[in-house]
Amino acid sequence: MGANNTILSKPSNAKPRQQLRYYFEPPPPLGTVREIITVPLRHKNRRIKLHVYRPEPLYDGKDYTVSVNFHGSGFVLPCHGQDFHFCAQLCSRLNVVVLDADYRNAPEDPFPAAVEDANDVVPFALPPLDFSRLTLTSFSVGGNLALVTATRLGPQRVAAVSTDVIVLRFEHGQEPAKPNFQIRYQIEERSHSPLQGIIHCQGKRSLSCRVVHIICGDGDILWDDSDKLINKLKSANHPDATLNTVKHGGHAFDKAQRSPDGIKPRDYAYDVVFAAVERGHNHA
Repeated sequence: MGANNTILSKPSNAKPRQQLRYYFEPPPPLGTVREIITVPLRHKNRRIKLHVYRPEPLYDGKDYTVSVNFHGSGFVLPCHGQDFHFCAQLCSRLNVVVLDADYRNAPEDPFPAAVEDANDVVPFALPPLDFSRLTLTSFSVGGNLALVTATRLGPQRVAAVSTDVIVLRFEHGQEPAKPNFQIRYQIEERSHSPLQGIIHCQGKRSLSCRVVHIICGDGDILWDDSDKLINKLKSANHPDATLNTVKHGGHAFDKAQRSPDGIKPRDYAYDVVFAAVERGHNHA
């Protein structure tokens, strides 16, 4: 039981439903602590919640690298905290501090509220953290926030981005789900804003961090967009742009586990994300 990534044994007296919950949302690894804090935003009297996953103890004099995670939400759903297992494992496996960031959602706070929140959270400093080798992880539409934030901060601040799919655009006439994003998330006259998606970022605001990694199920309607972005980066001689495909995986496949055997695609996905984050930290 001494290793940080050792998972506690499941309770023998737990009910079947509780035992299944253990497989899907296990307790944090030994040596990992989660704290909940709030940080100020650019708007007066507004704060946003962060779940901070950190090694225990934090040693004085050591600069801990940081990874910021943006959860999926469809830009409308309150899903902060659903990446608990991912964030705890990332902290434990790589010995980094993970900031799992919330952000405002529509319709109460439409575009560009979520992008503004992501940009406000990333520069937030919590000593003794080292923000010079920052990496960003994300899920679903959180990928848009991570990629756009990376373009705004530049490679001097962001070493790597790893996401499990992206949403490149929100035009009408695309897949059935996308007009809902159009209505709830964006404002029509800003439909070509660089804040909306990586597809609109050009020139100095193009994606130039050292590592860009996407993992996506082959059954996800967003696989084509993800493939398109990676190929575009490769054609521009990006040094480390990668797309990993999970066979028979749909959207949010890592959250849709129904049996202990079903966690294998999730664990594979997290392993390759951790590897991408580690490459970013090593090359920073």
